[in-house]
Amino acid sequence: MDDKDCTLHYVGNREDLLRGARRCLEERGWANTTARDIATAAGGVSHAAIFYHFGSREALLTAALIEAVEERLTTFRTAIAQSPSADTATQFRSMWKQFDETFESQRGMWLSHFEAVLHAQQSEDLRTVLAENQIAGRIGGVSWLTGKDATATEVDEHAVRSLGSVYLALIAGVAWQRLVDPSTAPRSGDIVDGIGMLASLLSAQSTPDRAT
Repeated sequence: MDDKDCTLHYVGNREDLLRGARRCLEERGWANTTARDIATAAGGVSHAAIFYHFGSREALLTAALIEAVEERLTTFRTAIAQSPSADTATQFRSMWKQFDETFESQRGMWLSHFEAVLHAQQSEDLRTVLAENQIAGRIGGVSWLTGKDATATEVDEHAVRSLGSVYLALIAGVAWQRLVDPSTAPRSGDIVDGIGMLASLLSAQSTPDRAT
């Protein structure tokens, strides 16, 4: 095998491992996935390849999880992009409609995401990666809600910390409810209506101090 073939082989192994890890996260969950499970799901790639490409089982699972999260966000952006001239409220409804339509097919990955958050309490490396991804999610949320590009959004720390955090809290909170009891969990219309009700209640009261 020449150098070019070796390079293609190793790159192919890396992609196979990511696919295998994603399959395991969807079907087995974070805690129940072993290096052997991933290697088997990747089509028999050796255990050594996991450590060669990623350094550890945890790092591979983390990379697979982040890849899945980014893919999920892309589906949201695609739904929004279908109506580029629509107002924010219409685009917001489109995003939540997409959430409704795709949640069950991604149920296993959502479970693994919450498992990873629990595991991160004992893993500083995992916590760091999830924290970075969380900040990126806040910035991305504010970017499409306000129409600003990500670079301009990033410097608006208050918007990222407030609006971006609420955006993420909504997604995580609704996902949690869907996992616990799908029959009573809110759907897209409920969420938009609920936000409208909350906004009305808040506007009727004095604006709280930012520091509280």
